[in-house]
Amino acid sequence: MSTSTEHSRKENMTAALAALPNGDFLDAARGLLGTLGYRSELAPELRGSVDEIVDALGLEKRRTNAARNLSRNASSVGFIFQVGENEISANGQQTLDWGTASFEPGHTERFNFVAVELRGAGYARGRYAEFTREINAWFNAPTVILFKTAANRLTLAFVHRRVNRR
Repeated sequence: MSTSTEHSRKENMTAALAALPNGDFLDAARGLLGTLGYRSELAPELRGSVDEIVDALGLEKRRTNAARNLSRNASSVGFIFQVGENEISANGQQTLDWGTASFEPGHTERFNFVAVELRGAGYARGRYAEFTREINAWFNAPTVILFKTAANRLTLAFVHRRVNRR
């Protein structure tokens, strides 16, 4: 990579990171991931409170401590997009041997990306893990979550899924 290309990439990343604290977090998260080369048109308009998202996905309300903690702590949740083979190869990355390109909430051959705004200024790593497991329970596909706290701290989280485990 040339020095000017590297410099331009760093400037783009700096600008994308600077946009995260201001304005719409879901749009800024899409911009940040786009700067990293992750783009997809598979982005249903899905945003709201935890309860609104659970209802929109047609899920039964979970009554676990993790579900209650996420609902109390998350001011908003937004579906960034879903990425699969077509989106990855369209962005010039490695081709994967996966299925179709239509949005499917339970499709296991794709990755979901979700943005979550939290009410608190900071959380322990275990709390992020709890929230991440809870959100991953909503989908059959692995979900990558970008958290933003009230103090504009960012955390990226995901769950590794084994074939024999949901």
